[in-house]
Amino acid sequence: HARHTAPPIHRLNCVINLHQHQEEEAPHTLTIAVMPGRITIFSIEECHFCRRTKAALSARGIPYTDINIESYPSKRADMISLTDRIAVPQVFWNDEHVGGSEETLAILAKWDEDIAKDDDDDDDDDGTRDKTPLDRYVRMIESKSDPTDERLAVPTGPPAAIEKMDFSASRTREIFQVDDKQYTTVEFTKLLVQRMPRDSLSYWGCLYYNVFKGSSGVTALQEMLGLASREEAVQLGMKLQRKRLIDHVCKDHIFGDNGFYFRLQPFHHPSILNSFHVWCDPVEDKPMDVIHRLGKLWSKLESRHLNEDGMIDHATIRSDDLYWKFEVDVCEIQSISLKDMDDTTKMAFGLNVYNVMIKYAFCKVGIPATNINRASFFDD
Repeated sequence: HARHTAPPIHRLNCVINLHQHQEEEAPHTLTIAVMPGRITIFSIEECHFCRRTKAALSARGIPYTDINIESYPSKRADMISLTDRIAVPQVFWNDEHVGGSEETLAILAKWDEDIAKDDDDDDDDDGTRDKTPLDRYVRMIESKSDPTDERLAVPTGPPAAIEKMDFSASRTREIFQVDDKQYTTVEFTKLLVQRMPRDSLSYWGCLYYNVFKGSSGVTALQEMLGLASREEAVQLGMKLQRKRLIDHVCKDHIFGDNGFYFRLQPFHHPSILNSFHVWCDPVEDKPMDVIHRLGKLWSKLESRHLNEDGMIDHATIRSDDLYWKFEVDVCEIQSISLKDMDDTTKMAFGLNVYNVMIKYAFCKVGIPATNINRASFFDD
């Protein structure tokens, strides 16, 4: 948790005379190990910006020392006193604080730009030229002495135990039994989304998106679950309607083997992010614990879908089983009431919800590329 990559140890040869009274004897050579300079990163495990920064260094073959302030909580105070910042990562070139992820990536990009130039006049002042980012790291950082500030010291001793969250268990209590097979809410919703028909159908001049006729739904349920009769499929569809997984587009009709239009819950309110599922279970945890768990779940998702540059691959996240779980779990926020929160708690909860939802929206809706798209992204 403390040292991610280890730079080599340089050795300094010091010639000293150990026999002051015996001038005829040759002086002895004493070899003293001296730690080279280093890059130090204060980070936490599930931090996209931390991962991106470390990936950028690793891609250039540059070693660094990683101090995980979750594994070594006392180092958090050291980081704050050194930088007057609470966000991670915080990066140091030896004793010099260079900033966070954005500043570090900008410096590395400038190194790349300088090295890519072919002009001979671009040599460094000492007449040498860096051929790779690693060369520049060695010249500017590793060739200097190890940081002297104790707050940058590599922590020793065993790391603190970090709470590991179990994301395998379902947050909802509903179990769907079909013959001898059981499904959790996540499993059954995923099955319906992947296998139920979806079309754009019109009625009296009104176009309904992502819908299916009752008769088409009956056929799909019977085929996907191997039900013995259409009547059995109708009964299951009516149960799913009571459980709010399926509903009539105008909530006017009961599911049946008919021509009325129905829609799966995940497609009922596409402009509302956490409407994938209607949350019916009681909320037993504190609101801040709920959003903290959702943040951890999303961070875990991001960490599983990074490209070689440390950037998040949003296209692949949506195929991850954990993404389906997040789609259901985030709906727990529906049942959280703000009325009993004081103003400070309400503000903290709102900010945390925003931080999670904006990342979720980037994946589900897409990252807006223009001013018009950005206005629509935040307003609609």
